[in-house]
Amino acid sequence: MPVARWIELTAEGMQRLGHVKALVSLCAPTRLTSSQALNIELSRLLRNMVPVGEPSEAVQRYFGTRKKSRGKEGKVELQDAFLSDVRMPSQTGSLTDKAFEDGQIVNLAVALGLLRPKNFSLTPLGEILQQITDERKVMPFKAYSAECNPYLLKPGERALFLFCLVSGDGDVLKRLYPKLLDFGADFHRAQAGDKLAEVFREMASDFKTKAQTVVEFSTIRKLQEYARTIENQPITSHSGVREQRVTLRLEAFVDLGLLEKEDVSKYCYHLTAGGMCFSRKMQIAEEIGPFLEESFFQTVNECWHLGARMVDEPQEIIRLVAPPYLRLKSDLGYAPIQEMLLLANLTAIQNAPKSLFELRNGVQAVKVLQKEHPDDIRFSVDRRGHIRYVKFSRDVVERWTKDGGQGAEAK
Repeated sequence: MPVARWIELTAEGMQRLGHVKALVSLCAPTRLTSSQALNIELSRLLRNMVPVGEPSEAVQRYFGTRKKSRGKEGKVELQDAFLSDVRMPSQTGSLTDKAFEDGQIVNLAVALGLLRPKNFSLTPLGEILQQITDERKVMPFKAYSAECNPYLLKPGERALFLFCLVSGDGDVLKRLYPKLLDFGADFHRAQAGDKLAEVFREMASDFKTKAQTVVEFSTIRKLQEYARTIENQPITSHSGVREQRVTLRLEAFVDLGLLEKEDVSKYCYHLTAGGMCFSRKMQIAEEIGPFLEESFFQTVNECWHLGARMVDEPQEIIRLVAPPYLRLKSDLGYAPIQEMLLLANLTAIQNAPKSLFELRNGVQAVKVLQKEHPDDIRFSVDRRGHIRYVKFSRDVVERWTKDGGQGAEAK
């Protein structure tokens, strides 16, 4: 593990999580490619001109605010067709030439753990995003439909993106979001950026004693340098390091419903009730790893008022886990255990009645089952002895799905 969980290279263009969904729709677990090739594909997809018919007043306002041409004969770029939707909680973040050239969305997908950093194939987390994105949400990337906007995230997608953001950037978020509570009401992006400078200084101080390697000491120096640069940025500047570092950490949370904007075209925010809940949960979280394993889904349940029942009984958990196992298992029968448990929860979030469990309880349930059926359960562990993959026999899976896993299909 790195000395700190933080997304180092952020850019102002990293705003809409819908862009990440579009990118993931182009990828596959076995498809190896380059960052340049993937960016070209993403540009072609999102800049494809689509007909939108007679523009509404809201659409006209979107293009008027950004001083963009609506194109010819009532056509606009696909990304702008989605962003101009009046249902969007934020209408900023249309990708520019520079965003595509710099590979900003590809870099973000890698930082969120959805793509592998070297060959840009889908990780198991990326596969999960595809799993919970149903066909109606994927098709608009290929054939535009005004009725179906994939940039409007479903509950399961929100939970997965929040998990990825906390997993990758948790040490920043656990310090930044409690500070946003101090504003009490609306705050501007620049104000949050100033708080981020405080966060970077705190992180440099907190992790200095833990740093041991050259890379870890380099991280400490980067945190100090980013804090210094933000503090020295002129107050009148609205497009500098401060904006590059803080925009993702605000705009992504608008997509998640934890922040709101009165004006969808401006960078002024306030915490929603869910955002306040999330901020307080972050404030009391001592370490990000244990939080993700022991408290994440209870936090999701409370922040978004899901009304789900939290379960810890092994047999109940196993019934929830069986269908995701069948969807994620390889040809050899092994499925990544963390992603399997995640998918079980994310699927439950989008169904009724909702039953959720914490990841650590899920691992424990699988261990209990293995003790009861040692010939039917196999583990593959990593170098630290943690279970990484699990394989279940057909007989055991059939017993689970008979009662509690309706509709499971073998992969």
